[in-house]
Amino acid sequence: MPDLSKAYTLDFPSFTLVTASAGSGKTYQLAWRVAQYLLSGIPFEQVLAITFTRNAAREMKERVLRALKDVAIGDDEAMAEVALRLGPEAQGAQTRAAELLDAILERYGDLDISTIDSFMTRLFRASALEYGYDPAFEIVLQHDNLLDDAFERLERKLYAGSDEAAQLKRIADMIDRDRYVWDPLQQIRGEVGALHSALSSHVKPPVVEDGSAEIRASEAEVRASFERLHEAALATGLTLDRNFLSLSAKLREGGIAPLLERARREPNNVVNKGGVDKASYEARAGTLAPLCDALNAALEHAAVAGILHGRYPVVYAAHRLQEELDEVKRRSGRLLLDDIGRMLIRRLEEGAIPEIYFRLGERLLHFLIDEFQDTSPIQWGVLEPLLAEALSVQGSLFIVGDTKQSIYGFRGADWRIMRGLTARTFPSASFHEVTLPVNYRSGGEILRYNEQTFTSTVPAHGEEKECRASGLDRSAQEAKPGRENDGYVETRFIPRAQENADREAVIDIVRDCLERGYTCRDIAILTPANDSVITASGWLKDAGYPVLSHSSLDARNRTVVREMLALLRFLDAPVDDLAFATVLLGRVFVARSQEYGVDNSIIERCILEARRTSRPVYKIFQSELPALWADLFEPLFSVVGYAPLYDLLCDACRTLAVFRLHPDEEAAISAMLEAAVQLEQRGGNSVRDFLVSANDERESSLWSMQPPAAADAVTLMTIHKAKGLDFPVVIVLLYGKSHSTFGPFLQETEEGVRVLALTKARLGFAPHFASLYNETVFRGTVDALNRLYVALTRAEQEMYVLGVYGTAKSPDQVDPPVAWLPQREGDPSRPKPPVRRARKDSHPPAQTEHHHLPVPRVFDGVTLRNYGAEHRGTVLHAVLEQIELLPDDLPRMIDTALAKIGFVDTPALTRDSLRTTLTDFFAVASVRALFVSDPRIRVFCEQECVLATGALQRIDRLHVTDKSVLVIDYKTGGDEHEQQYVLQVRGYMAAMAEIFPGRGIEGAIVYIDRCRVVRVTL
Repeated sequence: MPDLSKAYTLDFPSFTLVTASAGSGKTYQLAWRVAQYLLSGIPFEQVLAITFTRNAAREMKERVLRALKDVAIGDDEAMAEVALRLGPEAQGAQTRAAELLDAILERYGDLDISTIDSFMTRLFRASALEYGYDPAFEIVLQHDNLLDDAFERLERKLYAGSDEAAQLKRIADMIDRDRYVWDPLQQIRGEVGALHSALSSHVKPPVVEDGSAEIRASEAEVRASFERLHEAALATGLTLDRNFLSLSAKLREGGIAPLLERARREPNNVVNKGGVDKASYEARAGTLAPLCDALNAALEHAAVAGILHGRYPVVYAAHRLQEELDEVKRRSGRLLLDDIGRMLIRRLEEGAIPEIYFRLGERLLHFLIDEFQDTSPIQWGVLEPLLAEALSVQGSLFIVGDTKQSIYGFRGADWRIMRGLTARTFPSASFHEVTLPVNYRSGGEILRYNEQTFTSTVPAHGEEKECRASGLDRSAQEAKPGRENDGYVETRFIPRAQENADREAVIDIVRDCLERGYTCRDIAILTPANDSVITASGWLKDAGYPVLSHSSLDARNRTVVREMLALLRFLDAPVDDLAFATVLLGRVFVARSQEYGVDNSIIERCILEARRTSRPVYKIFQSELPALWADLFEPLFSVVGYAPLYDLLCDACRTLAVFRLHPDEEAAISAMLEAAVQLEQRGGNSVRDFLVSANDERESSLWSMQPPAAADAVTLMTIHKAKGLDFPVVIVLLYGKSHSTFGPFLQETEEGVRVLALTKARLGFAPHFASLYNETVFRGTVDALNRLYVALTRAEQEMYVLGVYGTAKSPDQVDPPVAWLPQREGDPSRPKPPVRRARKDSHPPAQTEHHHLPVPRVFDGVTLRNYGAEHRGTVLHAVLEQIELLPDDLPRMIDTALAKIGFVDTPALTRDSLRTTLTDFFAVASVRALFVSDPRIRVFCEQECVLATGALQRIDRLHVTDKSVLVIDYKTGGDEHEQQYVLQVRGYMAAMAEIFPGRGIEGAIVYIDRCRVVRVTL
């Protein structure tokens, strides 16, 4: 067992590198290292702990405070840890811990545990004047809104004959080569934006060199050489090779790609021997050798020209985009976080070390960096001189990471930085390299499965070098004492051709786990792609299991939040008719406008009038409904751009009464307001920044809702989002996929970064580029293996790995990552481990589903007619809510109910039509039976109930007796979604079974328009 005592040493200067595999307690070690510094007398102003996410920084701070608190109260485990780390100095640690807690709580901000991004921002701001910037400049973390502005500026310069138009036309031709593109400009934005993001992790600019003339000339030479060879081959009188004739036809029809895809031309693959003797054939064919050599040379030239200049149109567009982006940033007084890192590094490369490095080097002496494998080259370039400065004045550096868990290469993270750390990195400091050998998360059987995967199966498949590169070949770990034989692993290989086999396997495993005593919240399903998460969520929902997918916790997916974002889009750009129409026809505004007695037909008329006259919708609305505009929109319209973002949102929520009118959406609305607060803390205080964040998939944590923690639901998430989490039972769902392309291929040169158009075909004639191609493919494979490692290390007790293989053309083809899995089926002779209860951590529950179908967003394929149908259903539900028993005078009862809800006749929906519908409805005997007086039955209309999980459900009508419960759900329209309705009612029935145990539970779907009652059983 490795000696960990060096990890606790506090000799200065010292550099400690801790390799912490999955489940080895690295967060615990890092938090205790901070506590060790503080308890040993180091002022906490001299300590900086760096993480890579806000959540990790918050958790680290909490752990440090918890460690100090445990020491202060004399907790046995904590005191043992202190004795191990401080030795003789442990005496008096309790008193020091209590004093430290008081000092930290008094000056909480001085305990510096922050993200790498926020630290770089502080670093640059402190020396902004040296770079020619006002220290009050705004730093933008997400660049999407700035890129949009830059693209718009670039698009305005597109006109016939311009360079920009010509190059963008070439990009469109490249994109449209294999498929029809309806909107090429959007595709071009995607191509150029992706390249811009890739280049942002490099300090040097791209090489912009137009080699189109060279490409055309080289291709012309290839054609000419081929024709000369073709004519000479015919002149020999020999039979031309069939493949050569096919190439000749393809060359006349299109480009030279078919020639590059074939081997080099030799006389024997140009002409066949046919019926001539050997000597004659060799003599005639030999005359073709110089022409074959000339063609091969021309192909080499064309291949190199294509590699060097084939991506020029995209590079040119990215370069022009950068120019426009620089102008946008200059005009707006904003900087990107990427700019900060590059400017700091450039100053360092020029030999001008900013004064801030010396100032911070005198104050910050002890650095601790978590998740170091996710460091990018720019981040390391900024940190390295500061660390060297601290170590030169008796400081220390404590780095924790695991190259095997580096899965953020697409964001610029480079695990090779950590792999390259040695004693030579900072030669002036003593170097300790420590490995944490014990896994405190998983049972021994799971650990052995992982070891087999990465030390045996994957290398046998051919990825031995890739495993060795990131340390996967050294993935063996020791189980926690007492858990050496715990755990259960099962691999199932599922042919894709077998329809629904993956679905049945997932449901079978979930059912088996629940029958053996696990709860839904103990189970997690991990898969690489978000599409697979959505699909698997549908499987479990259809089977009646509660699910928690990451998207269900995202406030941006809630209708009310989407409408509030549409309101912000309108306020930011009043001419955005789509945004304002979405507001006017949404739940939020309709509910509020009903309190004013507004006829919805007026709203529809405003929208249609705007479409007819091309006037902005808001101007027509303002003239048609001036009082409503003055009350609901004018106060917001007049302060947007002046009021802080959070204040503007609060005013909007107050004006539209969203908390009062939509109490069931309180969690989502609160999450939206919290997102505004956090965005302001990061420097994003504009409406545009907020809208960009709302459209950024990477910002899911910012918009995450935090419902009650006791929910019982199966968790589904992508592997990237599962990093750092663990579950008693994990189902890893993998689909084999062959990767034919990698990229972009970027080459660092003296003059800048070259963007290469590398393909396997071109490599055949330009082998000197093979090393770059192979390195890019190599890193892509390592990233894929690391993702598999992360997925296979989340389970505590049981793990089920499902590998779906095969394609439509090759049903038996097994591609990675499925091909990397051991052939290890479940062992029937080995019993599954006993179910371990009492999970301390928890995961948020799935969001409540409501009895109304989700209100669709306007113009997302939804017409005004559909909106009218939704409104009609809402009105009918509101009337039936007020009818507990069937009255003697039904028409009068209907009129009274309509008056209470403030109903106003419109051309699309009148009082008479509603009265007719409900009269016909109550004329049916099976319907009337649900509304008769019975002293044994207690009737509840629109009854809300809160489950033990904290989830809120609302039932249209509920009949409760001493022995039975009847759940009634109203539906308008047809019954084409009846299967979905049945599942919904069964969910309500299951909830009632929890609330009324021992009573018979029944359900009924009541179709108002069809005057039909459908009974439902569990």
